[in-house]
Amino acid sequence: MLYLSKSETSVNSNDQRPEIDLRTGLTVVVCCYNSSLRLMPTLEHLAAQQDIQSLPVELLLIDNVSTDGTAEMAKRKWADLGAPFSMLIVYEPKPGLSHARRRAIFEARYEMLLFCDDDNWLSPEYLTKGYTLMQINPKIGLLGGQGTPVFESDPPNWFTRFQKSFALGPQHVQNGKLPEGNNLYGAGIFVRTGFFRGLFSSGLFSLLSGRSGSTPSSGEDTEWCLWCRMGGYELHYNEELTFKHFISSDRTKEKYLIRLAQEKGKSELIFFIYRDLMRGGSVQWIDSLFRWYWEIIKRLVLFFYFAVKGSTIEVRLKRARLRYSIMERIGNRKEYRKCVFTVKSFFSNPLLNPSCGRNPLQ
Repeated sequence: MLYLSKSETSVNSNDQRPEIDLRTGLTVVVCCYNSSLRLMPTLEHLAAQQDIQSLPVELLLIDNVSTDGTAEMAKRKWADLGAPFSMLIVYEPKPGLSHARRRAIFEARYEMLLFCDDDNWLSPEYLTKGYTLMQINPKIGLLGGQGTPVFESDPPNWFTRFQKSFALGPQHVQNGKLPEGNNLYGAGIFVRTGFFRGLFSSGLFSLLSGRSGSTPSSGEDTEWCLWCRMGGYELHYNEELTFKHFISSDRTKEKYLIRLAQEKGKSELIFFIYRDLMRGGSVQWIDSLFRWYWEIIKRLVLFFYFAVKGSTIEVRLKRARLRYSIMERIGNRKEYRKCVFTVKSFFSNPLLNPSCGRNPLQ
C-alpha cells in the first residue's frame, strides 16, 4: 500500500494496511458516499488549516462504494490545492458509515483521528486546537465542537429547535467534560485511534448501524460515546472548535426530520439495554413476557394519545418515534434477548472494564 506524497494521489485497493505502531500526529478522515458534489469546499477548508507545520497530518478518504467518481474528483482537487499534507484514498466495499469508520480506524497511521463529514467546513485552527486539547488531557476519549448551518435554501421555522439532530449548535452550556447522559454528535469529532482499534480488533461490533446511503444515522455515534465511558474515558466539548455544516434542501424537509425520529424509535431498545446494564441492573422488561407486552401496551396508549393531541411538528415526531418503537418490539423479543447477552459480553472486554486492571488513561 502506497502513501501519497504532498503532490501525489492514488486510489487504494481493498487490502488493509498491515498493523503498524500509531505515530504522534493526526489522521483526518472523510467518509464518502457519492460525495463529488459536496466534497470540494470540504477539501478547500482542510487545505486552509493553519499552524499545522509542526503537526504530522494525513488525510484519509474512505470511498464507500461511490458511483459518481468521488475518488477521482478528490485526487484532482487535492492536487489543485497544493496537497498541503498527504492523502490516502481507501475503497471500502461494505456500504454504510459504520463500515467506513471502522475501516478508517484500521487504516489510520496516527494516534489521534478526526472524523470530518463530507459536508463539514472546518474553521482554520480546528485541527491544531482539537489535537492540542486531546494531547494535554489524556482523560478525553472523544472531543466535539460546534456546527453552524449553511443552508442551500431557506430553512423552515422549526429547524433551530431540532438543530442538534443535524449535528448543529452547542453540545453543552460550557467547555469541558460532558455530564453523564450527554453525548456528542459524530460530525467534527476527535477520537483516540488506539482505543477504538483495540475494541474492533478484539471483535467488538456496533449493534446500531450508522448512516447508509440516504438512510439517516440511527445511533452509532451515541454507541461510540457509551463505549468511551465504559472504557474509563470522558467526553469533552469545546465551543472554539467550530465548523460550518452544509445543509442541503432535502434535509430541511419535514419528512427528513420524521425519518430521524423513526430511526430513534428503532434504536431505543438497544440504548435501554446499555442503560440498564451499565447501571448494574437487570433487563427484566425483556426477561419477563408480561413486562415486554406491558411496554408495548403503554406505547400504544401514548401513540393514540398523541394521535388526537394535535398536529404540531413535535407531536408528529413523537408519533413517528412511538410507532417505530412499537413495531420494533412486536415479534422481535427473541432478537433483543440475544442483544442483552451481546452487551453483557462487552463488559468482559478489558478495554471496556477498567476494573480488570487496565489504566484508562494509558
